Amino acid sequence: RRVHGGLIVTETTIVNFEGYDPKGMPEFIRARNATQYSATIDEWVAGMMLGNNGGYANSWLVGDTNANVIAELELGLQYSSLTTLSDGTLFGDNLADDPLIRNLECNDVGFSDTRQSTGARRVRWP
Repeated sequence: RRVHGGLIVTETTIVNFEGYDPKGMPEFIRARNATQYSATIDEWVAGMMLGNNGGYANSWLVGDTNANVIAELELGLQYSSLTTLSDGTLFGDNLADDPLIRNLECNDVGFSDTRQSTGARRVRWP
């Protein structure tokens, strides 16, 4: 089934992520299938979660031009978080906002250290 329409997708890597399941499906396959065959953000998220191997953890920004909704999916190996908005802004900055991903699946991300680029980015964003 090919779906025509409406989803806009981009990503940024989650820094210092640790975790990998060699039995899972690579990110590039999940991303291609989810983007090509999904009509909604919920379908896209389900496609990204299916067989997740954690090999390339990302913060995904997704827009649905048909439903006028935006979303951020932070996808680790064991943990994930989804934020959706119909009004407002979302941004990716190489850091996991979700504390489970940041504290249990990443190491030394510099989240609050403004001397590191990752911590400094948080100061610049709203």
